[in-house]
Amino acid sequence: MDGTNYRMPCVPRGAWLEERYIHCGKRCICRTGRPHGAYWRLCWREGGRRRQRYVAKQHVDAYRVAVQRRWQERAERAASLEAAAVALRHARQLLRSLS
Repeated sequence: MDGTNYRMPCVPRGAWLEERYIHCGKRCICRTGRPHGAYWRLCWREGGRRRQRYVAKQHVDAYRVAVQRRWQERAERAASLEAAAVALRHARQLLRSLS
């Protein structure tokens, strides 16, 4: 894959990756305790409900990076909002002291 047409996958807010192992329910080796997997799912909450989407093995690393970036952006946004709130409180205190 060349990097010219590559885009980060779409990751909903608050999403996380889960590694799952399953038992298929058929007469299979998984009945003896060796489940199938690993299967990867992208999970998130939307409207109070848990949503999930299958992620193919070849895309897991890209989703892992995208989820990490999404969480990092969220943390940076929270930090900048907190800094703005501190600056606003300071400005209000300064205005009160002047009047």
